[in-house]
Parts: sequence; structure tokens; C-alpha cells
Amino acid sequence: MSKRRGPIRYAVVGLGHIAQVAVLPAFRHAQRNSRLVALVSDDATKRREVGKKYRVDRTYSYDEYEACLEGVDAVYIALPNSMHAEYAVRAARAGVHVLCEKPFSVTVPEANVGTITGDLSGKRGRIQGTDILPGGMAVVKAQAPLAEVMQYQSQLKSVTGGQGSFVMELSHYDPVPPQVQKQIAEQYKPKAEEE
Repeated sequence: MSKRRGPIRYAVVGLGHIAQVAVLPAFRHAQRNSRLVALVSDDATKRREVGKKYRVDRTYSYDEYEACLEGVDAVYIALPNSMHAEYAVRAARAGVHVLCEKPFSVTVPEANVGTITGDLSGKRGRIQGTDILPGGMAVVKAQAPLAEVMQYQSQLKSVTGGQGSFVMELSHYDPVPPQVQKQIAEQYKPKAEEE
């Protein structure tokens, strides 16, 4: 991904209740380093009305999602849970930031629990608990930002000798921590010209 200068350009994908009542009003306060530049929904009326309300000219249907991704740096996905993973992965593959948290369950040999909990904690994960299963296996339940665990399968395979597995599902959205916001914003800050 190239380092673009200027404010972070983001899109809201899905214009249902949560987007209109919570997400979009909250984002009005984030205009110092970011700009809402696109909306995605299959409801043409919502696209028109919400676009007018938030002064967003670029609106897309779900079929036009890839075109939207070409002009944004980040997406907020406010879709039904059954659609979330598909749209998050498509954005990540396009090099677009997806800022959300996912509940995460990792099944590993009992001997690897300490390594896995330490690793997830290092990925801004929050361990929710551990259940011991028959046969020397354990399930570690955690919440972790999607951006931190997109490539977790290969790491888990390495740590557990191929015996570990994991599942994710949408739980909720959290604000991005200030230090991560700063890192993301730094990527888009104008750099002083070198002499």
C-alpha cells in the first residue's frame, strides 16, 4: 500500500440502523484526520438520503464495492453479521484498512495455551477464558482486532505443529486505540520536504 498524504478517506458499508444512529453521527467528530467519502448500500433511497445528509457524493451498491475500495483508505462495515466477513476480507485484500474487533476462539493442544494467550495479548487481544477439552486440547476464547489476526492461521499452524484451529465471528465494534489511530494517521500525514 502506498503512503498517501492527507486525511484518511473512509467509507461506511451498510446503511442500516447501527450506521445511521451510532456510527455516522459519531464519525462527525473525527474530521480532524479523516473524511467520510463514500457510502455503500443496496438501498438507493438510503444512499441518496444519507449521502445528502452527510454531504457524500460517492455512493455505491454492493455490486460496486470494489470501485468504492479504489478511492478509500479504510472501511467501517455495518452490515448484517452474515455479510461481514466477506466484505472485511475483500477490503483487506484491496489494501484497505478494516477497523473492527472480532471474537476469536482458538483450539490448541493444552501445552500451547500459554504461548497462544501471550501471542493474542500481544495482538491487542483480550482473553475471555480457557476451557480444557478431553484429549489434551483447550479452547482459548478472546477478542482481537481483525487487522491483527487476518493471517493468524499460518502462525497458529507453526506454533501448534498443525494441531491448532480457530474461528471468528463479529461481536462488536470498538474505537481504535489512540496509539493505533496515531500510527494510521502518521501514514497519511504530509511529510516535511527533505533538503
